[in-house]
Amino acid sequence: MSDQQDFFTLHHGLDREGPGSDASTRRALGLLPDLEGPLTVLDLGCGPGAATVVLATDLPEAQVTAVDLHAPFVEEVRRRASAAGVADRVTAVVGDMTDPSSLPGPVDLVWSEGAAYQMGFEQALATWRPLLRPGGTLVLSEPVWVAPTVTQVVSDFWTEAYPAMQPVQVRRAQAMAAGYRRIGDFTLPAADWQAYYAPIRDRLAELRHDPAMADVVAQHDHEIAVFDGGGSTMVGYQMFVLRLPA
Repeated sequence: MSDQQDFFTLHHGLDREGPGSDASTRRALGLLPDLEGPLTVLDLGCGPGAATVVLATDLPEAQVTAVDLHAPFVEEVRRRASAAGVADRVTAVVGDMTDPSSLPGPVDLVWSEGAAYQMGFEQALATWRPLLRPGGTLVLSEPVWVAPTVTQVVSDFWTEAYPAMQPVQVRRAQAMAAGYRRIGDFTLPAADWQAYYAPIRDRLAELRHDPAMADVVAQHDHEIAVFDGGGSTMVGYQMFVLRLPA
């Protein structure tokens, strides 16, 4: 089994693919009180669709397109949208968020929780800008350094996992340099990390004695150990709410 297959075996059926919560999704939406009436929304790197369903539920006139490369996640989005009664306004498709030519646009709102780091923050700002209409809004969450100094263990882990990570002040400046106006941003609470890691801990317990899963289990054990060992005070996820000029 490949490393990627092992990863998806561990993550299959989990509620989220990164730190977050319905409450934080709604907090970000609350920074945009003018999102009313018919809207077009693009949820990129949607994973199993936790944010997708909140967007469709809380924006009752919106048409939401959810995009992810992993087909089983796309199927899960469809299932969750149906269970939530919003399937008529959610279109879930297998697609590449790094290729704007393959994505619908322009739209009113591009949303991405926990996925932009896969292409890099600055690249995401540039790649997704053509998908937005003038005056459109981009909301994305991004891991950032939140402490002036970090331990060697935390530095080693995140330098390998995301060598381009920056403090929040740098990300704000980069967003402005890319032509966006900052509406606001906030750090996801510790509970949002626990909402991600708690189900993974349970899944690791189920898979720990499967020799075929040894490598991916060890990788996730190390990631969680870094978090438990103080990484949560040095690294945070920041939710950015940005807007293009009209």
